[in-house]
This record gives sequence, structure tokens and C-alpha cells, in this order.
Amino acid sequence: MIQSIIEGISSAIYEEFGGEFAIYSEEVKQGLKEPCFIISCVRTGRIPEMRRGYTQNNLFWVQYIPKENGREKAECCAAAERLERCLEYITVGGDLVRGVDIHHETNDGVLTFSVTYKVRVVEQYEQSEAEMEALQKSVNLKG
Repeated sequence: MIQSIIEGISSAIYEEFGGEFAIYSEEVKQGLKEPCFIISCVRTGRIPEMRRGYTQNNLFWVQYIPKENGREKAECCAAAERLERCLEYITVGGDLVRGVDIHHETNDGVLTFSVTYKVRVVEQYEQSEAEMEALQKSVNLKG
């Protein structure tokens, strides 16, 4: 699930900004190419729902590191506005997912853009014939 959301974020950024910007979803120790985006899943959590389902809340940070040219603050502001547009809705597994709790801040010339994607998950269980037979017997005993 997390990887599918990362792919959706990455695709949306690529569509908005084009191929001039590197997009990373893994830690880069050396050779970071600027300007670039770094996508990180910061926190996930589950909220149980009725019947085998839950809502999974996924908090992501998208960091934008501009090229050093004396206009880093202006570039971060422009990037934040574009990210707000392109990350409000992303495609995950063929479905549109809306980003909520969107905000951003700039520190030391790096934009950190925060967005949460809430995804409803329904777990599928296969029941064996033995389980179904036991269920049938249970129903018959009570009925």
C-alpha cells in the first residue's frame, strides 16, 4: 500500500514538474542531484471499521531541494503552490485518493510539504469448506 502511494505521488510530481527534477523515494547518501524531490512516508496508522475493514492514514513528507542560485526561497514558494495542486488528488491502484491536512514550511532553503492520504482497506478472507460446514452446523444448532 505504501509503495503504491509513493508511486502515485511520484507520478503526480513528474506530471507537474517534468523530467528536469530528480525524484527520490529512498535515502540518498551521495550524489544528490538538485533540484530534486524526496518522498518519505513519515507515519501510518489504522482505524478499525466494521467488518474486516479499516482506514489507513498515511502521512507523507515531500521535500523539495532547489538548486543553489540565490532564489531558493522564491523557488520553494512556487514549488509549494504547484505541489498543493498536483498532490491534492493522486492515483493509487487505479483509484483517485484525496490528500488531506496539507501544509508546508521552509527551513534552511528546503521545502517540506506534508500531506496525509486516507485509504480504506477491506481484508478478504477465503473460507475453507470445513469452516463453512462448521458455520452451517453452528447455524443449525441454534435454529
